[in-house]
Amino acid sequence: MKNFKDETKDLVIISSNGVAMRVDSCLLKCNSAVFRSMFSTCDSDDNSIHLDHPSIPLILFLLVVNDQPLEIVQEDWEDFKAAVELCERYEAANIAIRMLNQVQPINKFGHERAYDLFILASKFNDIFTACRVINTCAYWQDASYEGTDKFWKKGGDRDLMKGLPVDWVWAYMKCHMNLAPRDLSREYWEDLSVKFMKYLCSVSTAL
Repeated sequence: MKNFKDETKDLVIISSNGVAMRVDSCLLKCNSAVFRSMFSTCDSDDNSIHLDHPSIPLILFLLVVNDQPLEIVQEDWEDFKAAVELCERYEAANIAIRMLNQVQPINKFGHERAYDLFILASKFNDIFTACRVINTCAYWQDASYEGTDKFWKKGGDRDLMKGLPVDWVWAYMKCHMNLAPRDLSREYWEDLSVKFMKYLCSVSTAL
């Protein structure tokens, strides 16, 4: 919290659990269309806003807005996920991508979070993070095929693809179709991550 007690900052954000954080409103406006709109319509004499979010996800979000490192461990997964989802709500895709880039190594939250990280990355078209997930985590998920692990099975689970953009579904399935099974080895997933990036980048270029 010491990062958010600077009284030279012009805005106080108050979380749903009553924690106050001082921030630079210009940084929020630069990074979020929603905050830009919010500040253009709110009372200019009021230097505080109440947000209906717990303090920890807000702190993680604001740390990245302020270009600060995240000190996160495996047990912080739920708060981290909530923080990334704030980026979707406040239309701050660049903050989400910077936040996901700080997950180093990509299996910091455990290999079992591979699918969840992949879904989060897709919300912001973060191809780089998605490829890191495929390259590092998918290999460890394809043995049991239980729950969300079914996503990594060759052919995938169609129900688990519903949360993905259409072009991501197309690229992921095309990768599986164009690669020899090789028992879904580590090399298979390394090759798949390269092809996945190639296919998605080709779509982006075409658009």
